[in-house]
Amino acid sequence: MSTSDKPFQVQSLPPNAKLKYELFQDEIIALNREVAFHPALCTILENQPQKDVYIRLLEIATYANVLVVAEVHTLKDVLFLCEQLTKALYEKRTQIVIPFKGE
Repeated sequence: MSTSDKPFQVQSLPPNAKLKYELFQDEIIALNREVAFHPALCTILENQPQKDVYIRLLEIATYANVLVVAEVHTLKDVLFLCEQLTKALYEKRTQIVIPFKGE
């Protein structure tokens, strides 16, 4: 098998190289976890032909009844929107239903 046939190629690091891990921010992780509690939203996102992050955020906002007025330009804006969407989705799934007994 030649090296071009291999799906992954292993490259060794220089002796003094340091690895740098970049993880998603907490707001994005929290939103992703909260979306998993909403099967209807998961279906909407799966059926969305455009996989652009901004389109997906707007789909989530529509589902959660969150009005997005300003355009999102910076990472700070995206993280703030993710935080607001997480709160709205959490409230949507934890609404308390109190049974009413009529007399």
